[in-house]
Amino acid sequence: SDVYKRQSKNVQFQEIILKKRKTKKKTALHSRESERGNKASREPNWLIFAIASLGLIITGILLWGSFNQTVLPYCNVSSGCDVIQNSAWSEFLGLPLAAWGGLAYTILLICSLNWLGQPTSRKISMFVVSASFLISCYLTAVGYFYLHALCQYCLISLALIASIFIISLRNNRRRERRMFYFGGALAILVVVTMHSVNSDSSLFGSPEDPELTALANHLSQIGVTFYGASWCDACREQKKLFGRSAEHLPYVECSKYGPNGPSTTECQLQEIRNYPTWLINGRRFEYVLSVERLRGLSGFKYDESGQTR
Repeated sequence: SDVYKRQSKNVQFQEIILKKRKTKKKTALHSRESERGNKASREPNWLIFAIASLGLIITGILLWGSFNQTVLPYCNVSSGCDVIQNSAWSEFLGLPLAAWGGLAYTILLICSLNWLGQPTSRKISMFVVSASFLISCYLTAVGYFYLHALCQYCLISLALIASIFIISLRNNRRRERRMFYFGGALAILVVVTMHSVNSDSSLFGSPEDPELTALANHLSQIGVTFYGASWCDACREQKKLFGRSAEHLPYVECSKYGPNGPSTTECQLQEIRNYPTWLINGRRFEYVLSVERLRGLSGFKYDESGQTR
């Protein structure tokens, strides 16, 4: 019996030793796997890094053209770059859009290095890239449908941000993809703000004034012409005096290709050199005219019943 007890104790002792060895192996294996996971989570995403670097170069060129007011390299005066760069849509909150784009690419570049850890970097990257992609799509649509111009640098930037957007969607998990909705919400807020500020039909503006609409129609009927340019600040100031009724003004666009491009044939024939220029009853006015001045010059009268006289 004593021998049996000793043997059973030895067996139990050996089993304990084996269990400890297995536990140590599992712990070592788990630590190695966690180290590998940490290394993988810290490993940079070189593809996004390269695309974001190209984006920084593009936005840098656009910023250089914006601050120096010069024609962009490989962009002739009829390409549409001047129109977009000098339009009201080229700025947001007082800063050039290229500066905002450069900020977005900088954040994406930093996130691609995974300095904050992979989960955090992916969430920030998903938020920024989704907002940037949607805003870029909106601005491209504005250039094509509203300004009737496209900038090749802007199209390249759109292609770059779209590539990062697709890569981020494929690599991110479901929890991280939720940041797409937050980025989309920010994009909608920015789009609504830009459209309200820059569009002639402001979403938050006052309703169309019947008297101003009648004045604008009266100016058209008596042959008055308002010559201007889409990039002209004074022309935008002139239109803002009429609010939503500005779309009824007898407006003629003279500079479809930006400040460095040729003016239209009609404006050349009329020798239009300054914007805005009004031609009223054979007289020329090369500055912003108040509503009261336009009423007097055109002989416009408006009674309380809403009828012009």
